[in-house]
Amino acid sequence: KRDRVSEMMAKVVDDARKELQKNPSQADAIATRYNLQIVKVDKIANGEPIPVVGQSPDLNSQVFGARAAEITQPMQPQIGKLAIAQVTAIEAARNAEFNEVKDRIADSFAIMKSQELAQNKAKEVFQQAKSGGDLKAAAKAAGLEVKISEEFGPDTAIAGLGSAQALADQFNQPVGTIAGPMNIGGQWTIVKITEKKEADLTKLAAERETLVMQLKGR
Repeated sequence: KRDRVSEMMAKVVDDARKELQKNPSQADAIATRYNLQIVKVDKIANGEPIPVVGQSPDLNSQVFGARAAEITQPMQPQIGKLAIAQVTAIEAARNAEFNEVKDRIADSFAIMKSQELAQNKAKEVFQQAKSGGDLKAAAKAAGLEVKISEEFGPDTAIAGLGSAQALADQFNQPVGTIAGPMNIGGQWTIVKITEKKEADLTKLAAERETLVMQLKGR
């Protein structure tokens, strides 16, 4: 299932990239058509985190190795996410005037402080939940919301978090385990295992032919 989802994601991004190459001025319309998020960045220096994406050395390297109007190859900046970038303009490196960067400095500082506050609050909630065993009560006391996920497996996705591979270490933990805080896709997250279901081996025989076909196809 994970392979099929990954293939579908890759095809959508590849198709969008091809259209963007043909119509570079239609980025907004193309993103809407393919249900993709578009992030516009006005001037960024090499090595700076990219808004929404964050720190991604591979994507950063592609962006600053591209020419003006060039579109990068699809990259995976985070688990369960793909990204492409369109370079709209290139400016020669120079020392920036304070007036040019003051807003960016203020924004960066605000983001840094908000992340620091979020991490500290997540640590407090985690400690309270671990000592009392009640994550919901600890979160409510801190003014936070607890979300209960649908059932998921290692090769599926979790609503609001992305690929379940981000919680790969938790699949071997017992029911009742509280883990975290962990940064998943820019969100400080605490998880509690409330239920586990063992794999249904009776279905293996029925799915054997499909598995064999997939292996042959590779």
